[in-house]
Amino acid sequence: MQKDYCTLKTENNYYAYNFINQTFKIITFATYKIVNYIQEREIKEESLSYRTLNSISAFQEFSIEELNTAIREIESITTHIATHKKKLRFVEYQEFSKEDVLNSLANTKQVVLELTRECNLSCFYCCFGNLYSYKRDYCKKSSCGNSLSFLKKILELKMSKPRYYVSNELYITFFGGEPLCAFTAIEEIVQEVAKIVGDRFAIRYLMTTNGVLLGKYIKFLVANNFKISVSMDGNADHHAYRVFPNGKESFEIIENNLIQIKQEYPDFFQNNIDFISVLHNRSSYIEILDYFKQFGKVPTFTPLSTNNIKLSKKKEFPNFTYKGIKQEEISAIERKYPEYYKGYFNTQELIRPYCSTPHRNILGLFSKTQDIYPGKSCLLFSKRVFVTNSGLLFPCEKTDREYCFGKINEKGIAIYTKRINQCYKEISTNYSQNCNNCYRNRMCDECYFLNKTKIITKRCQKSITDIIIDIEDAVTKNEITI
Repeated sequence: MQKDYCTLKTENNYYAYNFINQTFKIITFATYKIVNYIQEREIKEESLSYRTLNSISAFQEFSIEELNTAIREIESITTHIATHKKKLRFVEYQEFSKEDVLNSLANTKQVVLELTRECNLSCFYCCFGNLYSYKRDYCKKSSCGNSLSFLKKILELKMSKPRYYVSNELYITFFGGEPLCAFTAIEEIVQEVAKIVGDRFAIRYLMTTNGVLLGKYIKFLVANNFKISVSMDGNADHHAYRVFPNGKESFEIIENNLIQIKQEYPDFFQNNIDFISVLHNRSSYIEILDYFKQFGKVPTFTPLSTNNIKLSKKKEFPNFTYKGIKQEEISAIERKYPEYYKGYFNTQELIRPYCSTPHRNILGLFSKTQDIYPGKSCLLFSKRVFVTNSGLLFPCEKTDREYCFGKINEKGIAIYTKRINQCYKEISTNYSQNCNNCYRNRMCDECYFLNKTKIITKRCQKSITDIIIDIEDAVTKNEITI
């Protein structure tokens, strides 16, 4: 039988964690001891009283006040458990219609356009590089034809069918390869969208770039208020895996571009440019923070992808991964970057994965059903739509390529409604069959489109022991008072 909550202790504190509503709080030693006692003996919490507890020899060391406090804390921990339990019901699948899919497309927040798979760098850990099994298998040549066709259809849905329309803002992201290798296509798309939209919509342009061509095209990017994420791993040593095809390092060129932009367009640099740093075996968290301090920035950190590693590279892959941040680094970050430390290394942040409920109402876009499924899988195009250079449509740029939901053709957009329904039926079936006994099913962050095998084989599942170990590890790194 699954427990609804558990206790754990560290050197300084005692804690209670509720699996059902994901609450986490400090408790007294008396509460800790009583909970363990009653759970071992399967005693119901509602039967507790001062009289019954005081009659047990194990609790006679506690005062009346301590026992009454423990009773109140246990009531607080267990409040609403029954209600929350009733709310968790795995989805009974219902079909999406073509109208549902169009509704989702019209309401999408972001369109991600893959203009090219070409790149001017040959990064060691690129998903199309030597470590992974992905292939640059279609349409290397940059083109804006499919992208423009799709954008026109999305804008047509928003403008001609008001029942779909929920926002006057749309984010358009240019993706690659290196998107600036397809600058002519970017320029044409921006110009054409401006003609179509006028002042009826707020179009926001975003781009992730390796930074090599930023200096060349910065005037256009500034003029059109692009939001730019630069992939840069830190100083020259951290950045050494990002090289040109001839093996020459790219660091100096990119750094010079950034220094120039900061000098010539200080406001744009401050407001529109941020950084992404991949963590690998050369990385040092504190040194990366030190490097970006000159730009007044803190990067977003991301690990090496562990998906689709070549079989021949699986043994050596761990040699290139980040070995984890050490306690002395965390202490140094607390001293040198206290605001960053408060945001990312306090215990509340460390236990956040266990105190969130990313439940999804699978038909929430289209009905009032309360059926949900756990996990991070997007519902149709509710967050974004990814358009490949060859005109294929996916829920996200990270989605496995078996989950193609449509294609742009000479007649417009072909929606693969049958395939979509097969996919979501598969998702709901697998969650229902595999996730009921997992202690993380209420705060699951696994994406089915990305980690299907992991979910089906239950490799992602967590036992009560796993959860306790994870939370203990988080709180012992930085004891707090809640």
